[in-house]
Amino acid sequence: MLKKSEYFKFQTKEELWSHEKETFRFWVFSFLITLVIILGLYIAQIVLLSLAISNNVNNITVSPLLTTSFIVIIGCALLFSYSKSLIKSYKEKDFRFLSQYTLSFVSLFAFIGIFMLLFSLFGLAGFENIKSTNSYNKAAFIINAISIAFVILTWFVVGREVKVIRQAFFAFELRKQMEKVKEEYLKILKNANINFDNQATNNTNPFTGFNFNQTQDNTTNTENKVEENTNKNQELKKLLNLPNAQLFEIAKKLNIFGYETMTKEELAETIYNYTNIKNK
Repeated sequence: MLKKSEYFKFQTKEELWSHEKETFRFWVFSFLITLVIILGLYIAQIVLLSLAISNNVNNITVSPLLTTSFIVIIGCALLFSYSKSLIKSYKEKDFRFLSQYTLSFVSLFAFIGIFMLLFSLFGLAGFENIKSTNSYNKAAFIINAISIAFVILTWFVVGREVKVIRQAFFAFELRKQMEKVKEEYLKILKNANINFDNQATNNTNPFTGFNFNQTQDNTTNTENKVEENTNKNQELKKLLNLPNAQLFEIAKKLNIFGYETMTKEELAETIYNYTNIKNK
């Protein structure tokens, strides 16, 4: 069985998927089973509360029944979403399709559950209050505490592992998208380079054939740092020659936040730096 730290060491998605049986299958199906158990516990609470209300037990109101019913509805939706995503994952042989919504909701419920469990045990509804109540309330309290504890354990023991598995497979898709963005970016720069070269050609003296832009190039024999600065300036100039719409499109694909508020010079500098960092 692979360790969590080893998930991101593979070069291809197929190599990672080859460990589905020995590693990933246990975690993704354990998460499915725990979701079913949690849902079953909350359904048991509904049955218990319904019996208490039908028997006119004192101190039993409809409010807990409605709250628990709402949780069960959400649980059914999450279980359906995860089951559907699991089927698709095996069909595509890619666990990046595992339901992000289910993982996020279970994570949220787990953190809320920690506070609810502490409040139930040590707060206003602590053991002293439970001891003095009827058997239905005691049973509902115990089942609710077990349900919350199970949600917490599900996330911290199984859920986080499934989340990392999904991230490991999603990393290949992200890498593929970055390569596509890089190709489009280089294509735009190439087209801009043609226009830039045409402008440079127009600077040639029609009588002498002397190109003023080549004067500086022919006299430079600089060190690597100066050459890098020259290349940077040229790329920035190409970017600045592009219309704002194209710059915004590049920034959006590179996930650059706040590009709408940047000046054209700032945006060109950010795109250049971001692309070169990614390519190193």
